[in-house]
Amino acid sequence: MVLGEVDYYLLSHSVELAIKAVAQLKTGLEPEWGHDKVELADRYQDECNFTDSERETITKLRDLNNGPGGLRYDNQPIGSFLPFTFENGTKIIERLLGEFE
Repeated sequence: MVLGEVDYYLLSHSVELAIKAVAQLKTGLEPEWGHDKVELADRYQDECNFTDSERETITKLRDLNNGPGGLRYDNQPIGSFLPFTFENGTKIIERLLGEFE
């Protein structure tokens, strides 16, 4: 397993969990089940207030895991996990988790 693959997976999952956490904070309801970050971003746009740039990063993260998901499955990534994708993803997580301060 390549270290970049682990980095991507942890970042991608963190974005998913941060979206769900803010959705639960703002709605008071447990978020709907699902792992597709783009669908979650669409569903909880009002709660998370994503910018166009953030939505683009979320789409890139989803497309990098074009398959059943998780490190234990073979995936067919669309695109590359570039440094700016990591930086932009961490900014999304930081902003969303700032809702809890």
